[in-house]
Amino acid sequence: MGHIDLLMKSIDFLIDDGKYSEDDIRHLFALALEDGVISEDEKRILKGVFETAMMHGIDTSTHALITELSKKYNI
Repeated sequence: MGHIDLLMKSIDFLIDDGKYSEDDIRHLFALALEDGVISEDEKRILKGVFETAMMHGIDTSTHALITELSKKYNI
């Protein structure tokens, strides 16, 4: 999946209820990893998703997931 598709899916999730759930984050991350590599464009999109999620309030498990993925993949 290309980064444009990832961006469009991230917008779909946000439009759905105004925030990202843990399942949304996991789904987007899986899409980014479909080819085995997270490109710089995908990292930029994921970083924006993570920042938006943090601004709109998330539960502790989603926060922990974002922190883990950010550190592990240098996002």
